[in-house]
Amino acid sequence: MYLHEDREQFLDAIRMTAGYTGMSEIVIEKDYYVTMILRLLSQKLPFVGVNENFKKLVEEVRTVRKCSNICPSAQDDADVAELLQTIIEQKIYKEDYQNLTEALLEEEVSYEMAIQAVEKIQASGIRVSFQLAFC
Repeated sequence: MYLHEDREQFLDAIRMTAGYTGMSEIVIEKDYYVTMILRLLSQKLPFVGVNENFKKLVEEVRTVRKCSNICPSAQDDADVAELLQTIIEQKIYKEDYQNLTEALLEEEVSYEMAIQAVEKIQASGIRVSFQLAFC
């Protein structure tokens, strides 16, 4: 069972983490879910592959996010590969990940493992909307 499956316990954990760190509950919750997605991507990407169906799905997601105008990385002029490279090279989220996210996870997923998923996505050459950094 994952922490988020028990909504009450999950919200309590988010509130406690927000109180401890002074960070927004929204940011902490988003960080948790992004980490879950990265873990799943790192596990599944080798099996799914970056085929035409996957690319089509990514473009559909980008289209939905672009319409909301809350996700700059989904906009047509966004160079997501470059943005991901910046995240990887500058380790932008490392401290937050290690101080917040790791404590909320049911399974141990190191920062290095999460970044490996980002590296796989970045290296695939696919133009993706990466909500972690930009929404």
